Amino acid sequence: PNHILFEFIVNMGILVALGWTIARHYARGRTLQGLETPAGRAALFDAFAPFVRVSLLLLYFYAVLHKLNRDYFNTDISCSTALLQGYAQRLPFLLNSAWARWSAVWGTIAIEAAIPLLLCWRKTRSAGIVLGMGFHFFLAFHPAQGLYSFSGLLFALYLLFVPVQFPGQVQRMARGLLGSAGRWAPAALRVVVAGGVVALVAAGRSAHLLSLAGLGLWLGWGLAFMTVFVLVSR
Repeated sequence: PNHILFEFIVNMGILVALGWTIARHYARGRTLQGLETPAGRAALFDAFAPFVRVSLLLLYFYAVLHKLNRDYFNTDISCSTALLQGYAQRLPFLLNSAWARWSAVWGTIAIEAAIPLLLCWRKTRSAGIVLGMGFHFFLAFHPAQGLYSFSGLLFALYLLFVPVQFPGQVQRMARGLLGSAGRWAPAALRVVVAGGVVALVAAGRSAHLLSLAGLGLWLGWGLAFMTVFVLVSR
């Protein structure tokens, strides 16, 4: 699948950037422990983050570019029409009418063009992230096995566009909401993850059940991700 190839390119870029940064660190006569400081971790992050950001923007560029052909705008054979038919299996309220097909064709290309443009400007990045999360959260409902993994990948990449103070704001919000119970949050999260792993292993003998179990985990995590981002952004 295309997004697996894209993920490979991103991972290779991250490894090269980290390797180059570590090599330069050693060339200056410093030890690896120096990279364990906040400044060292920031240097590692700054080494690969720009490459990954540009990679995401290029991904959206080609997502729009490859749709600019006559067949895409033919609702009888458009890939957006085919996707719409797949969604109708899980979301019966979606109509497969001519109006719905045209909405899928034009709505998809408009959103995929708007997301990278919004991400390019600091004042509109939050809007771009919200639009992207909503769009790809919806796409994850498609019955094609593993399609939600593409949404999960993009959610992770959106974090490279948030302000540097975002993680600290999430921590402060969590402490304010959970109070003293916040100390139990890591343990509760481990239990949830362990339960998810057990469910995946139990469903592993059936590709269909495995896909449904993964989709359930993704929907819960994605919904929590979007909720936290909106609350913190406000």
